[in-house]
Amino acid sequence: MKTAIFVLFISLIIFAACAPAQPAAPVPEPSSPAPVSPAPAAPGPLTEEDIADSYDLPYVALFSVQPVNTIANYPAVLKWDVKNSSDIIIEPNVGIVQPAGSKDFTTPMGTTTYKLTAANAQGSVVATTTLTISGALPGRDIPVIRQFTASPHIIKKGESSILAWKTIAASSVTLDGKSVEAEGSMQVSPAETSTYNLVATSSDGTQYQSVTVNIK
Repeated sequence: MKTAIFVLFISLIIFAACAPAQPAAPVPEPSSPAPVSPAPAAPGPLTEEDIADSYDLPYVALFSVQPVNTIANYPAVLKWDVKNSSDIIIEPNVGIVQPAGSKDFTTPMGTTTYKLTAANAQGSVVATTTLTISGALPGRDIPVIRQFTASPHIIKKGESSILAWKTIAASSVTLDGKSVEAEGSMQVSPAETSTYNLVATSSDGTQYQSVTVNIK
């Protein structure tokens, strides 16, 4: 009996050694990485026209008078360009105008601030420009306001706008009656639509400019 068991055990060992080897399982090839989509570009800063479009309001791209400092009874021209509005009026002495245009005129006897009001169904905005009658012909060494802007000029209540200005040949500069540097900027947060007045003065004359911050 023991001999039979021993013979069976030896036979199993020999059978196992002679059995064909099973093929190894295939190793999966590494998969290619999934393509990575580029990150979306960060949005750029909003322009004043973008802000006006977001409120569906008119936008005044241009409103100026040339020359800005001159004498009475001298040729001058007003120029304007308004977007998103067909209801536009310029005061004084101009009236209802097309969205873009110009008007030649003879300068009045005194300094005059012209106001452009543009409206549509969503509201209105105001822009101003000032013609200074100083008794000095253009080209003399008189003070010049090269820049006076409000950015943005349309804000919501509680938001802020930056007033920026640059003057040349002025011995004194005031903003709403307070002395300021010849060139600078100031943050304002008006509670309602407000107009700010810049005055540049020298011994040869005075120049005025105004900007309006509209609250919507």
